[in-house]
Amino acid sequence: MGLLSSPPAARTAERHYLIIFAAQSHPKLPRLTHTFATIVKVTGGPPDCPNPAIESYTISWLPQTLKIRPYRLHDEPGRNLTLPETLCWAYEHSMHVSEWGPYAIEPDFFQRVYGEYERIESGAFRYKAIDPHQRGARTTDCIHALTDVDGADGRSTFSEFRSGDAATRKFVRVLRDRGRLLDPLADMSWLETALGLDCYPILHRPNP
Repeated sequence: MGLLSSPPAARTAERHYLIIFAAQSHPKLPRLTHTFATIVKVTGGPPDCPNPAIESYTISWLPQTLKIRPYRLHDEPGRNLTLPETLCWAYEHSMHVSEWGPYAIEPDFFQRVYGEYERIESGAFRYKAIDPHQRGARTTDCIHALTDVDGADGRSTFSEFRSGDAATRKFVRVLRDRGRLLDPLADMSWLETALGLDCYPILHRPNP
């Protein structure tokens, strides 16, 4: 969690957002692809309040060694990175990072994603680049650490073989089709700045 500024004296209604990211090398190598996402809760904020209180939580599931081995036979300890840690890791490996959003989301969906974040942070999961396709398995890869939040589809819907941009774009499309991701009513550049995203050469992708 990152508390990026102090709460204002007069708090307004909470708002919730989701930003979904993909990282991959060019040309794409399976060991250099990743999907991750950040949920954000905002209290106050432009245009009503110049100093919003922001809480952010990132699901970015990688092996503890930070070395993805797609053909490893056994699972291994995993590690959930923060948003800055993930971006640093991606750019250190010369990966391109794509972003979809920020999207507005309903409070109940925010809580569902946050619940998955807490489970991952608790150490309940292990990592495997090609994981079991049974929903509920305690071994997961990066894409299924996110898509398991959406209970309508099994893991096989989001195949590791479409990793990176392709898998992430499909996940965004599915959530939009189900009405989970809503276009915000105002310019969100202030949130990008608050999260420090404007410091990186991120590729902003259109809605799929």
